[in-house]
Amino acid sequence: MNLHEIKSGFQLNAVRHIEDQQGDLYEFEHVKTGAQLVWMKRADENKTFCIGFKTIPENDTGVFHICEHSVLNGSRKYPVREPFVDLLNGSMQTFLNAMTYPDKTIYPVSSRNPKDFLNLMDVYLDAVFHPAIYTNPNIFYQEGWHYEIHKEDEIPTYKGVVFNEMKGAFASVDELISNETARMLFGDNCYQYVSGGDPVHIPDLSYEQFKKAHSTFYHPSNARIFLDGDLDIDAALEEIDSYLRDYTKQEVSFDIPMQKETPYEEHTIGYEIGDEEDPAGKTVVSISTLLSDYSDVKEDIAWNILTSLLAGSNDAPLKKAILEKGLGQDVEVSLLDGIEQFVLTFLVRNTDADKKDEILDAVYGTLGNLAEHGLDHAQLQASLNHQEFMYRMKQEPYGVSLAAVSYNSWLYGGDPAMYLNAGYLYDELRKDVEEGYFEQLLKETIEKRVNAKVVIAEGEKDKGKRTAAEEAERLKAKFASWGRDEVERQIALNNTLDAWQKSADTPEAKATLPHLKLSDVEKKPQPMEGVRSEIDGVPVRYDSSISGGIAYMNFYFSLAGIRRDQLAAVGFFAGTLSHLATKKHTLLELQREVKAKIGLLSFRCDAFAPDGRRDAALPVLGISCAVLKDKRDEAVDLILEILQETVFTKQTLRPLLEQGLELRRQMLINSGTSEAMLRAAGHFSAESAAREAFSGYDSALWISDLLKNYDEKIDDVIGLFETFQQVLFSGSRMYASYAPDYAEDSVRKMIGALGKEDFHRSVVHYPLFEDDCVGIVIPSQVSYSATSFALDDLSDEQKGALRVLSHIVSYGYLWTEIRVKGGAYGTGCGVRGNGMVSIYSFRDPTPLLSLEKVKAMFDSIDELGDDLSDSIIGAISSASPLLDDYSKLSAGDSLWFADVTDEKRATNRAAMLATTKQSLLALKPLLEEGVKHASNVIVGPKRALDDGRKELVL
Repeated sequence: MNLHEIKSGFQLNAVRHIEDQQGDLYEFEHVKTGAQLVWMKRADENKTFCIGFKTIPENDTGVFHICEHSVLNGSRKYPVREPFVDLLNGSMQTFLNAMTYPDKTIYPVSSRNPKDFLNLMDVYLDAVFHPAIYTNPNIFYQEGWHYEIHKEDEIPTYKGVVFNEMKGAFASVDELISNETARMLFGDNCYQYVSGGDPVHIPDLSYEQFKKAHSTFYHPSNARIFLDGDLDIDAALEEIDSYLRDYTKQEVSFDIPMQKETPYEEHTIGYEIGDEEDPAGKTVVSISTLLSDYSDVKEDIAWNILTSLLAGSNDAPLKKAILEKGLGQDVEVSLLDGIEQFVLTFLVRNTDADKKDEILDAVYGTLGNLAEHGLDHAQLQASLNHQEFMYRMKQEPYGVSLAAVSYNSWLYGGDPAMYLNAGYLYDELRKDVEEGYFEQLLKETIEKRVNAKVVIAEGEKDKGKRTAAEEAERLKAKFASWGRDEVERQIALNNTLDAWQKSADTPEAKATLPHLKLSDVEKKPQPMEGVRSEIDGVPVRYDSSISGGIAYMNFYFSLAGIRRDQLAAVGFFAGTLSHLATKKHTLLELQREVKAKIGLLSFRCDAFAPDGRRDAALPVLGISCAVLKDKRDEAVDLILEILQETVFTKQTLRPLLEQGLELRRQMLINSGTSEAMLRAAGHFSAESAAREAFSGYDSALWISDLLKNYDEKIDDVIGLFETFQQVLFSGSRMYASYAPDYAEDSVRKMIGALGKEDFHRSVVHYPLFEDDCVGIVIPSQVSYSATSFALDDLSDEQKGALRVLSHIVSYGYLWTEIRVKGGAYGTGCGVRGNGMVSIYSFRDPTPLLSLEKVKAMFDSIDELGDDLSDSIIGAISSASPLLDDYSKLSAGDSLWFADVTDEKRATNRAAMLATTKQSLLALKPLLEEGVKHASNVIVGPKRALDDGRKELVL
């Protein structure tokens, strides 16, 4: 196209090369509506479309969060109940979602298939511009909120997907602090409001207000559209114009006023802790200030570096100062960017409210000392290298990431490429290190102390009960204010909603959706096996499909011989590596070396089920690294130093244990589904039992017990860790994988540096969990649940059919019964090659009811039609995720340890493609028998558990 040429209603206004993305940016404007569009033309087969709107909340009702959910529930062209779910069920999508931010809502999709990509665009465009919300209020009641009432003498309750999602979010102390901080900082603009919605205020939103918000903000004149990848631009522009051409330009102004600095302020809030917890030492103190605006990309990068330098390890200067003074158990420094003005926050965990002044003095005193005497410039240079590595490393879905980053400037009238082509700033910052730029940032922050906003969050045992009682009182008062006519109206509304939720889409409505054919699906999956061989007796795997200037190396060490009761210890041991000093380097020196020489480095424990076995597992301690080609030998040297020379002391381990326990506690509260699934599956699978012990509830119990008896037990634990160090890191226990081919010499170096003790790599028969009905008590208003069971002796055909069935019930029965009707935020079914079946719910108000519904799940097979093409395509898509090089190597390793070859994967895909209703019906008796013997776990508040469930309390 030529500049200023108009094609499909879009005028091309600029074209420029974006060096950092190795592509060209085309900038368009839709002449009739003023909609802005950019296309990042890159050599990427994965094509991305994203449409975003500036959405400015005026209160805490979460209206735009509810809009985000609701517009994907049917539209003018696609009059089905949930086209979003239909797309998940029958598309080859590589990304499909929508996200609400404090000031925008975006709808990104991506696919490698050109036909599928245009289909996804069409459904999303119709959803945002012509949603069914205007004619069907049930969508608002389901996704947002409504009064649940079915009898005249029944006190109503609140119900709604977003309502329950945000109830779960508000269980997090971090969420509560963030919301309170925003209210204090941003009194002049939209950031003071909870864009996701405050559960107290979500019920203030009316259906009419909801529709008005959509009609005001979801207009092409307020739209910014991002395209990325090797796509047919003519077809894309024509598709988009077919929706925009019906509109005329509006002179809309949704500018966000810049927030002026206001005087120091502090607020105290409460957050829920468990009945058995002591509120002493459970206070969290947060200190926040405003920084510059979105246009200062250099400061954004600089502060992201400073956050790590100040508190990235227990020896980092700010964290060390707080820990040594006994002012808290952990310290975090974070930067909130991606909005018009950045927010810098210092957060101290597990302290006491009366230490607030000391904390403030310690924070600003440390910053002042660093500003006056200078930061460690070698650390800064290393951090710059690491940050630039992460900036330039492509992680999937990369096109979606580019879209999201473009809005960081584009949304406010800035250059959409501002953050996409910022690599030159790293060279500028390297020069700035010696000129005192970073010290100047600290000085400016110290000056802002007079403007700081301090939140003191105190743990309260009765907070949850008070919150529930206050909600009950509001509902009781509302019910008392209703006359008979209103009660009948509300009951009728619920009956109508129930009927709509139970209704099925007509064949005519279903036929409107775009469909791929089974012939559009590759008959064989993408090769993942690589070349499997040996180097000096060590099993290795090489992935020849990965090339480029970054070397990827994974090293694994068998944990055979580690007892079941030691798995929590070895899991924590792995987590300490690179977080403690070595014999050669202090912790700060070590982390400087890692940042300077290695891009990514992680240590973890994991377990795999070889050849589909459930009675035994292959447990490993794994190391993954990504490093520039010319730094790979130095990376090996550092890894060897960490493995062999890490120093464990009584003084350095305690804060890591305290921080680890708090991390596990927060994970249970915020994402308890993973724990529920591991615990339930651990009743049948040694693989799951080992994973749970490494990092789940059992791990948390081990840490908690050690901390309670620290002086008595720590010497033995240090001795155990030193034994791990001596016996685990041997070539005879080792496996390795690598890519590209030039990394082989570095793998050989690693193997050659390790001894070869007499050891046989073997699977381990760990004891399985015995309690099949468990409740883990957490302080929260909503729950997480999981049901797991196992099927034995499945044929290849049955395994393929089972994968298709899991996809069908995830986006059919479970979605309808648990998410739509039950109001849970999420649900699904997963299966593994070893016959494990797991069903879960996420942020669920009625987990016991969800577990009951699982029992009848497989009756839904009888109601299926004969054409399963969509579900087969969707199941194959789920099994073929978009992987970057770093993830692809590790995913291939998982298949390697599970003895899954490309041939087996091809057999499984063929079985999936051949799945029929009859093959699913043949599975039904096996599934119904399996679910009778299932293990059930709930992670949630005590009131959500039944009397027959064994309760576990952290």
